[in-house]
Amino acid sequence: MKKIKPMILNGPLRIAFFCFLMTGLAGLTPGLIAGDSGDSCVECHSDPGFFVTNKKLYRYYQDWLQSPHRLEDVSCSDCHMGDPSKKTKEAAHRVKNGKSTLTSELGFKDIPETCSGCHDEIYQSFTKSRHFKQLSPSKNSPQGPNCVTCHGSMNIMAVNVASIRNICETCHNPKTKNQPEIPKTAEYLLNKFLAIHRFYRFIGLKGGPAVNKEFLARVNLEHRELSSLWHTFNLADIERKTFELLDKVQSKRKSLSK
Repeated sequence: MKKIKPMILNGPLRIAFFCFLMTGLAGLTPGLIAGDSGDSCVECHSDPGFFVTNKKLYRYYQDWLQSPHRLEDVSCSDCHMGDPSKKTKEAAHRVKNGKSTLTSELGFKDIPETCSGCHDEIYQSFTKSRHFKQLSPSKNSPQGPNCVTCHGSMNIMAVNVASIRNICETCHNPKTKNQPEIPKTAEYLLNKFLAIHRFYRFIGLKGGPAVNKEFLARVNLEHRELSSLWHTFNLADIERKTFELLDKVQSKRKSLSK
């Protein structure tokens, strides 16, 4: 019988395998990551027992564990209040006169303002939108979306070309007769918006950051403003600004390719 030699992992492979192993263990035993974090919200809510006793709460923690919010040290209390320095549930939830001051579930209308604590530029743009005005439905106006509608809550996601049409079609489709052309237009413009970033990276690599420092700084600022502009949902303005910036980076790219 042919003897099988054991697999020997070199340095990079050994590190990659270790990271893979720890990621798997973290998913199975979330409490190991929480440890003694000094945040009683995280330490309590990481209890795997919630999988049986409160599956909704368990899923919230799992989503947060994999999220950009966790990487940015945004924890439960940043959105839901409470006192993460206290070790008992009653104190952490700030129970006063038999009532909790903890916001266990954010109201639909309250979510944008809560998000504005970190995303103020985007929030200011959103307040100018028709969607914002429709956060409270009326007799003649259906309820509009909030941040969570498009981006998710705990494990937020950036809307991409593959997902934007489906998201917009939830409200804008032939059945509702509510501007059914919007999903296709939004998908087209988002693709152009992402192309700006690709040209930006090419310019930075090709010309070198020192040579193009001023140009790249200007483009970076305009790109950030355009990102906020998307949250007004004014597609005419978004289209105009997108092609202005796209023409600018395309011209720069051509000059560097000569």
